Amino acid sequence: MLRNEENFTHLSRQVEELKKEIVLLRNKENRRLNIEEELRTIEERFRKVIYDIPFPAEVYDSHGYTILANRVFLEMCRIPSDELIINKYNIFKDTLIEELNILNEIKGAFAGELVVIPEINIQFENFRKKFGVQKKGNGVFELTMFPLFNSKGIINQVVAVWKDISGDTRTESRLTLLEGIMEAAESGVFITNITGSIVWTNKAFNALTGYNKSELIGKTPEILKSGEQDEHFYGNLWENISKGIAWHGKLVNRKKDGTFFTGLEMITPIKNYKGEIENYVATVHDISGQKKIEEELKTLNRALKTINACNSVLIHSSNETELLNKICELIVDTGGYNFTWIGLLVGSPGLSIMPVAYFGINENKLKLMMPYLNFSNNRESPIIKAIELKKYQMVKYSTDESEYFVRNRFVAENNFQSMIAFPLIESNDIFGVMCIYSNNLEVFNDNEIKLLEELSDDISYTIKALRIKLEREKAGELP
Repeated sequence: MLRNEENFTHLSRQVEELKKEIVLLRNKENRRLNIEEELRTIEERFRKVIYDIPFPAEVYDSHGYTILANRVFLEMCRIPSDELIINKYNIFKDTLIEELNILNEIKGAFAGELVVIPEINIQFENFRKKFGVQKKGNGVFELTMFPLFNSKGIINQVVAVWKDISGDTRTESRLTLLEGIMEAAESGVFITNITGSIVWTNKAFNALTGYNKSELIGKTPEILKSGEQDEHFYGNLWENISKGIAWHGKLVNRKKDGTFFTGLEMITPIKNYKGEIENYVATVHDISGQKKIEEELKTLNRALKTINACNSVLIHSSNETELLNKICELIVDTGGYNFTWIGLLVGSPGLSIMPVAYFGINENKLKLMMPYLNFSNNRESPIIKAIELKKYQMVKYSTDESEYFVRNRFVAENNFQSMIAFPLIESNDIFGVMCIYSNNLEVFNDNEIKLLEELSDDISYTIKALRIKLEREKAGELP
């Protein structure tokens, strides 16, 4: 009868774990859809910015097809409807581009470079006649092209701006053109001179970093350094852009208030008509929210895998010591944490805690923890509080300056940043504690804690069940 009850209980737990996994998968899919919707919204806002700027502009997809022609471009070319050009014109198939000998420069924009072609002479009679152009005469233009990257750092669009440099307008700075486009952009943008000093920022960049324009002009981007990237990283970055090669990737930067944010950045050299670098333009898209969601999903997946692995052990275990040691090992190896230990209360009533299983550090380092497991001298300890309050306790060591943590050599010598302690309770009877440590400050979010709390309940239940079974075997009640 007892074995049938145990089998039914184990089956019920497996069903509950499957339900948890389904909920997590649904949450993951919903978050993915939210990210995609956010990116679509940003893209639509950017398309509106391009459509409304006072310069002739087009946007191409990654294959070279026009997917947007703004109002000024349509008016300049006297194209009666954008339907004549959208998804029909392909810049790579335009024979005029080859005749003008600018195909290689245009390919550079699709490869990640900011391209400025200082002078293009256009005879409108030969310019896209198949795509609705009705303008007559000639024009001289400066063509500026720059790529746009998606959240994965892949080029998915290229913007082209046609600047009329006929007559007196030819002496205007191309930075004026870029500023007009970038001032209204959703992403942060800043421009530096050849030595790296900031000469211009847009409103989005000021809002993102917390600095106003006057605080940034004349400074270098070092003002944003977070320390997350080393000097070798920045050396490679500067080596590339100083050679005229565009750079894109993720950077962790620091705001004025000291908080960090992750930016997807594109840094592009701007060259003059002689091919000499004059400026650098950097676009910064804040992906901190997306990165946080991705990290949370990874953490939840690890926690779920840990619970599944532990439950398999819980179902098949018959020895308490072997069970607890295996649980500690799985939490570290599968969960990605740095150290886990389980302790039982000793003395009456619970004068101290005795570690009986651990994994992640050696025994000599574990001894440093022993002075902090006595109830009488460590009432402020989160481990003791977890037992007394019958509720998990979490702490971030780097933000806690109380005397307990200042003098805790165990924490200091192992570089722990976070810790969480779960009381082991069965039928309101507290008999131990499970403690998990990490060198990461960002672990233990709400969903992760909920899963780990359920794991501690499962451990408590199994330990009590093993002890009851052992007592019955000793009493001769079981064969």
